[in-house]
Amino acid sequence: MYMTARFRPTVFFAQLNDDELINAILRNEWRFDGLVMTDLSNHASHCKEILAGNYIGMPCNAPSDLTEAFENGKYTEILKSAKRVL
Repeated sequence: MYMTARFRPTVFFAQLNDDELINAILRNEWRFDGLVMTDLSNHASHCKEILAGNYIGMPCNAPSDLTEAFENGKYTEILKSAKRVL
């Protein structure tokens, strides 16, 4: 399991930087095939976290944007995330 984080002092959201950190480096370069989840209390968008490559978004966020994204056709990425956890 790998947990993405919000770094300070620049307040950089690692969980939202999919191309370079989660997918390109973690999954492709390091060949990590495990679960990727967000940290607690990051107050980021669940939808952006899932689309970035996280499989689980920790509490403190309202999942309404995830429901809206699913209803607006972004279900392939969301279902991939759900299948990966199961």
